[in-house]
Amino acid sequence: KDVNDFEIVGGIPAKVIGERKVKDLSYKLGRAAWFRWAFMEISIIILTYNSSKYIENLLEKLVEKYKEEIKNRKLEIIVADNASTDATVKKAQAFKEYATVLENGDNYGFAKGNNLAVEKAKGDYIVFLNPDTEIVSGDLFELIKEFDDKKIGIVGGRIIRFNNEQEFSVGETYTFPRVFLLSVGLEEKT
Repeated sequence: KDVNDFEIVGGIPAKVIGERKVKDLSYKLGRAAWFRWAFMEISIIILTYNSSKYIENLLEKLVEKYKEEIKNRKLEIIVADNASTDATVKKAQAFKEYATVLENGDNYGFAKGNNLAVEKAKGDYIVFLNPDTEIVSGDLFELIKEFDDKKIGIVGGRIIRFNNEQEFSVGETYTFPRVFLLSVGLEEKT
């Protein structure tokens, strides 16, 4: 489902992946850990590799927007670094009051790098952001309300390219004839 009031510029769209089955985890966690888990709503995971050019800006914007939610343990930010050789980790650690920095120790790639962070996440909802993401408008807490409809298991925000054009990341499949018609201007994107 495309939620058009949450915009992202650049990178991969924010994705909220399902609702965690928190009850199933209670037997694995001690009572104190279970209490912490029960109230964390959103875990934002940012996977980095040599992302020093972007990470500071993204973390500044997230902290500015969600400072109270972070302090009230409704939202957490996890930066998972895949063995960057630039200043990414140092810049992320400057936000240690608001974000957890996981140093993976090796470049595990996209899937494993994110999965390592998911194992540490405490939120009921997981949001994946690329380090070059800019949140333009909207609110993650409004976005997760889409899950009130139990038929929905994943949502993504509207993606706006740096030139302010919308990127169509969901919807119908583009066949060769349709791509041709789009490229010569005989059909419009829907």
